[in-house]
Parts: sequence; C-alpha cells; structure tokens
Amino acid sequence: MRVQRVFREVKTESRPNIHELHTKEPFPPPLQADSEKFCVIRSFINDTLPSEYHESGCAVCGRHQLIKDLEPLEGCLYDLSILEQTGMGVTRLPRSSVSDAVTEIPGPVIDEKCKYICKQCASPMSKKNSSTLIFG
Repeated sequence: MRVQRVFREVKTESRPNIHELHTKEPFPPPLQADSEKFCVIRSFINDTLPSEYHESGCAVCGRHQLIKDLEPLEGCLYDLSILEQTGMGVTRLPRSSVSDAVTEIPGPVIDEKCKYICKQCASPMSKKNSSTLIFG
C-alpha cells in the first residue's frame, strides 16, 4: 500500500499545471516584423503563380505536364520533318463511307492544338541533334 501512495504522489506531482503551460508563451503571439510578412506573402504569391500548377499537353507525345516544364513549340527551334510519315498510313483523314478514298494528312504527326513540347521530345528534335537522330 505504501508503494501505491508514493506512486500516486509522484504521478500527480509530475503532471503539468494547465495554467503554467499557458503563461509560458504570451497569447496572442507577438506580431511579425514587416520583412517577415513580406517574405511570407512573396513566397505564397510565387507558389500560386499559374505556371506552378497549370498543365498543358506536349504536341509530340501528348503527355500532360506543368507548363513550367514545357518549352514553346513556336519558332524554328525544332526539326519537325522527322515526324513526317508520308506513305506509311499513319495519319488519315476521316471517311464518311467505305467507298471514300484513304487520304493521309500531310505534315508532321503532332497535335496542332498544343502550343508546347516537353523536354524529353524537344531534346532529340532540336536542329543540332536532328541529323544524329535520323542517320544514327
């Protein structure tokens, strides 16, 4: 019995008082300095820019990725001629009946609605690497 009473005394003494916990730190906390506020606001704005979460598809492979990880397709930076498959039957215009002739779509096999190209597709298609890709 003596052991239980000693244990109870130790147990109650080690328990923190709720009032003591609240008096250690002031409430409400002190205001931040202006430089800290501006840093928090700037970080929030940078993290919520459209380029941080907007996605688009790659014109070549069609994968969706963040726009910040894509490169614009416009301009003459890429050799799209390596994507042309004339005479292979890869691209076809839609037919309304079986008797209509099969007609290929001219030009490179890309999604013309997409404005971007992913870095994985852009690397081998850059003009400086296109001869290596075609000739080995």
